[in-house]
Amino acid sequence: MIQIQNVSFSYRHRPVLRNINVTIAKNSHVAIVGPNGAGKSTLLKILAGILVPNRGSIQMNEADFTRLSAGERARLVGYLPQEFDTPFAFTVVDVVRMGRFPFQRGMFATSVQDQQIVEQAMQATDVLDFRHRPFNQLSGGEKQRVMLASVLAQEVPILLLDEPTRALDYAHQAQLMRVLQRENRDQGKTVVWVTHDVNLALRFSDVIIFLKDGRIVEQGTPPEVVRPEILHTVFDVPLSVQQLPNGMPVVYWE
Repeated sequence: MIQIQNVSFSYRHRPVLRNINVTIAKNSHVAIVGPNGAGKSTLLKILAGILVPNRGSIQMNEADFTRLSAGERARLVGYLPQEFDTPFAFTVVDVVRMGRFPFQRGMFATSVQDQQIVEQAMQATDVLDFRHRPFNQLSGGEKQRVMLASVLAQEVPILLLDEPTRALDYAHQAQLMRVLQRENRDQGKTVVWVTHDVNLALRFSDVIIFLKDGRIVEQGTPPEVVRPEILHTVFDVPLSVQQLPNGMPVVYWE
């Protein structure tokens, strides 16, 4: 379980998050949705331990997350940022192996089990075919999949993903979301991801948290919160919700 209590954060006195209170149940699949500048990525960085809130507390599995060591956090949480690169000539498999570092006794002490986990992560994200290519020579979408493989290789109970479908084509968006579904439903992992895409959140998430101007507008199950009046408040544009023939709701511009 993740408990976020009265969390606020500012960049150089500019408020970004204001009094955030959220409880994320274990094994849930949560989408954080909102417009640009809403504070979504900042909230995820706080959950990943990259930023420390100015006020409030984060509890994960009944522990004060801000008091955990970097190694303890890395064994609890896997984080996929929006942007990533490396100045070194690492190959794809090198980058994915980095996900195993928190569990290794030495930097280069890769076990047979580690190698198997890395192979499985690369297969799940469809990057095996270019495993020996330099990471910095990949397209944006390819890098996204490699970084997801590195996060999956951590084998941690909580996955935090910032715009994971960004730069992906439709086929790889579908593949990535199915991977996250499997990690959530079959492996029992808690998945928290940031997205602008309400329709993706509707289809794959158990809970949606709407953020705007650093505040929570609404949170709950998709049927509870994905309503025209809430969407209009969040995105400042008229949006409608319609049921498809298969019963799946879809959001569209009026």
